[in-house]
Amino acid sequence: LVDALQFVCGERGFYFNKPTGYGSSSRRVPQTGIVNECCFRSCDLRRLEMYCAPLKPVKSARSIRAQ
Repeated sequence: LVDALQFVCGERGFYFNKPTGYGSSSRRVPQTGIVNECCFRSCDLRRLEMYCAPLKPVKSARSIRAQ
């Protein structure tokens, strides 16, 4: 599972539980975690990608010089 997450997420890293507020569903669903979703049942790469950390914004050369 970790190898698959590293492949999908790359340098972004990943979470074993989805961050709070992640996804479009507004109803309260118990957090099952990636182990229940992708080990005990099969899941696709899109499901794995839901556990990736967000991309960090890239600083432009202009913003770096201003610091």
